[in-house]
Amino acid sequence: MSPSATASKTVRILVAPDKFKHALSSRQAARAIADGIRDADPTIDVDLCPMADGGEGTGELLAAALHAMPQSRMVRDPLARSRRAQWWWSPTRRLAIVELAQAAGHALLTPDEYAPFNASTYGVGELIVAAREAGAHELFVALGGSATVDGGAGLLQALGWRLFDVTGREMPVGVGGGALARIAQVLPAGDASPMRVTALVDVQNPLTGPHGAARVFGPQKGASPTEALELDDGLRNFCEVLQKTKPRHDLNPATSGFGAAGGVAVALRAAFDAPIRSGFETLATHVGLDDRLAACDICLTGEGRLDAQTAGGKVVSGVARRAKTDRRPVVAFVGRLDRADAPVGEDWLGKFGLRDCVEITPPGYDLKSALADTEMNLRIAVGRWISQELRSNSRSDPPI
Repeated sequence: MSPSATASKTVRILVAPDKFKHALSSRQAARAIADGIRDADPTIDVDLCPMADGGEGTGELLAAALHAMPQSRMVRDPLARSRRAQWWWSPTRRLAIVELAQAAGHALLTPDEYAPFNASTYGVGELIVAAREAGAHELFVALGGSATVDGGAGLLQALGWRLFDVTGREMPVGVGGGALARIAQVLPAGDASPMRVTALVDVQNPLTGPHGAARVFGPQKGASPTEALELDDGLRNFCEVLQKTKPRHDLNPATSGFGAAGGVAVALRAAFDAPIRSGFETLATHVGLDDRLAACDICLTGEGRLDAQTAGGKVVSGVARRAKTDRRPVVAFVGRLDRADAPVGEDWLGKFGLRDCVEITPPGYDLKSALADTEMNLRIAVGRWISQELRSNSRSDPPI
């Protein structure tokens, strides 16, 4: 950029990416994008606003916005192994934040450990108990990135609920998705100190059916097609039992968002009558995303993979949708562009509300190399794109 081009107005770029799964957190991605911008032109004003959608990383970012401090507790992981998990606490506001991925996350298992019939959300319940014991009046539970398809049954057991099979025998603590079809009765825990609980979701899928938790996301967690159908039947049965136990709560399995995190929102609704909110929208509100978009000239966002799920509550589509209000252009940088959903072109970009989408991985990279070099590839791709924009728009004000 020439001095004359910057004389009247400094370019301001908002950097608001999601994580690049298995490679970079959203904070790391934001820093890499900022480095790429400054490589192209160090005079550009950069506003870092890492984002999340209710999955991994949501807890930390929401806690920073709400001035909640990190806490930790030993809990069970999805396979009942002991691990230390983090949660966040604001004593002045009596507000707690729990992130499911800390205790029952997909990332806590290696591929050969995926076990959707056995994996349990018991550890998530233990984190909720920690928040309750601290005296929380309000609790956000960020759902997403789970290794489980247990409908939150394990979570309820950690809260003191008891589950029984058709013979009246109590089921062991820490049940997984494979046990749901056998549940015939549940006994809720006794009254505890009231908490206003909100479930933050990253997808809009219902609990059951072709678009439900088991049939859409079960295969990602290790379920075969046949097993996914069995898990779907189990979720349907468990929901019916919960409906009989809590008839005043809205436990319709078709409810949007009930399919997040293997159905955990259903358990939170049963236990706390918890409303379901978009994780992205909740975080966007608390970090002041709208005001920051209004103050920028262009927004750069990104995620590991742009595909059909992007439009269903994910960060890239959420940022682009909000940017429309102030007519701010949005450019996405992604590790992989899934062209199976639609041909790449103007209409396809318009589906997501994007001005441009840049695939950062050079041709010929295998997955392992692409993940290892994500930070470098992201920085290079951003720097190259910014440089090209500055050259082609050098006469505009601002020149991007």
